[in-house]
Amino acid sequence: MAGIYQMTIDLSMPNSVLCGYIFNKFCFGAINMALIKCPECNKKISNQCTSCPHCGYPIKNDMENADLVGEIEIKKSFCKKVWVWIVVGVVLFSTIAVLILLLSRDTNPKFDKDGNPVFVELTDEVYTNAKKYLGYHINIKGQVFQVIGDNGNIKGIQIWLDPDSCEQNIMIYYNTDIELKDGDYIMCSGYIDSISKYKNAYDAELSVPLIYSTDLTKASYIEVMAPTTETITPENLKQEKFGYSVSIDRIEFSQKETRVYATVTNNGKAALYLDTDSAVIVQSQKQYNAETNYDANYTEIPYEIVKGVSSSGIIVFPPITSNDFELTIDTHSGDSDEELGEFIFKIGGILLSQQRQRRLCKLQNPLLSSLLQQLIETKKQSKKPKGGPKYSFRLIEILSGICCYIHL
Repeated sequence: MAGIYQMTIDLSMPNSVLCGYIFNKFCFGAINMALIKCPECNKKISNQCTSCPHCGYPIKNDMENADLVGEIEIKKSFCKKVWVWIVVGVVLFSTIAVLILLLSRDTNPKFDKDGNPVFVELTDEVYTNAKKYLGYHINIKGQVFQVIGDNGNIKGIQIWLDPDSCEQNIMIYYNTDIELKDGDYIMCSGYIDSISKYKNAYDAELSVPLIYSTDLTKASYIEVMAPTTETITPENLKQEKFGYSVSIDRIEFSQKETRVYATVTNNGKAALYLDTDSAVIVQSQKQYNAETNYDANYTEIPYEIVKGVSSSGIIVFPPITSNDFELTIDTHSGDSDEELGEFIFKIGGILLSQQRQRRLCKLQNPLLSSLLQQLIETKKQSKKPKGGPKYSFRLIEILSGICCYIHL
């Protein structure tokens, strides 16, 4: 009869074996039939036999043992299927939650009369009372600590605005192609869409802003955690001894740290050993020792540099000012006859003043004078009532030209 499952059952089986057989057949598909060797005559027989057809040896005990093994395998298979469904359920729940949040958005982003987004600074007030600022745009940067969901088009993440202290977290949903994972740094702008409530590990209910963004991008540690406030780019700040050279390429100052970009080249006759961990900066009679920033994952200069190799990296120090300072890097050669000692560099205010002076001199250039004159004229025109966005775009164009020229 169509649709009826047929199988042959040996009614001579023990009840426990028979029940296990039927349960396994209907719940987990076909039974695994196999040939086994008779313990008595050593000939091959079916594992479903109760006695050997060749010598009559009873297989009952072996069948009961096999039944126990089968039960264990059934339990393992069942548990595995349960876990698979649990994982599938969690993924489906996350995806559905994301879709519900996104499809139920009823907050309209705020724009001014010229169609420009209305921004507010993400202060403690805005973060704490986000409901008052629904629709307002904010600029965001932080570190991802949870990827919420991804339905192929819309993705969700939760980030720390202050990764150092793991405080002030917000949820962001975005529709860019950026793939993110826990620990990544991001930057974006977006508008406050709603307030999301959830319970933390201590069962306390928390409310965090839910942001919708269309321009989210990956960012670096420096951009998010230690933005550069000032930069010194020395020209030919290099020292050489016995064919071994150390050059300082750039110094970046930030409120969190000082970054010294250096290049070491070994054109000597032996291996060069550079102890950047013991590098020291002295400024205003105060000593600053090099330190390791494990979170930033900066490129480091290796301790040993073999012949013919050049290596660049970043040496990190505590934050200092851009005033004059002295940098000392200790080295030694693999050849005991070569006494390299310390490479000492005097850096700071003088170099920075020269750098600013070079930029100031560029203001004397006729091309830049012409750009500045265009800027003045465009600013006057933009004050007229009939002026519009075209003047704003022209202003941006001219300012961009000036900035690019000055920074050449």
